[in-house]
Amino acid sequence: MAESSRRETHSRRADQGPRSDCPIASTLDVIGDRWTLLVARDLIAGKTRFSEFLASDERIPTNVLADRIRRLERHGIIDSVLYSQHPPRAEYHLTAKGRDLEPVLKAVGVWGLKHIPGTVNRIWGDSRPHGSRSRRHRRLQADQPPGRQPTPEPAYVEGEPEGREARARLRAGDQKPHPSDQEQSAGQD
Repeated sequence: MAESSRRETHSRRADQGPRSDCPIASTLDVIGDRWTLLVARDLIAGKTRFSEFLASDERIPTNVLADRIRRLERHGIIDSVLYSQHPPRAEYHLTAKGRDLEPVLKAVGVWGLKHIPGTVNRIWGDSRPHGSRSRRHRRLQADQPPGRQPTPEPAYVEGEPEGREARARLRAGDQKPHPSDQEQSAGQD
């Protein structure tokens, strides 16, 4: 199919509504190409400006980025706010509808961490699937006395005190039971 025919088909679909009553097919019509979810990922990660999106590792071409931003605005997933009049420059922010994509992106990320070797989570806390804990955590668990409940590996998120405390506890080799383990043992008395 020629490039112009594809554009006409795409614009015809956008004007006529969804091509199907299937929610997955309809969602893919909006966000299902190789770049749109990456723009949403960057917005969730805190990027707001065109130049910040261009600086992502995936190196989205400028014309494609401009098109995806327009598409996301057209579908009410992002809003733009001008921060400079001359030359006109905008910041982009997720709308409530756009923020609803966060669990979808997180699920895609968890799947990638589980099934694609070498992937790294840079947005959320530790989302590794159960069973893929760090070597250090597995070693600490193996060193625990028999009968002791395993200490969960903390999900470390920068700036969250609980994550820092749990990480410091593991680094120090402190094998104190997790507070939830203490509550469970208190209820068994």
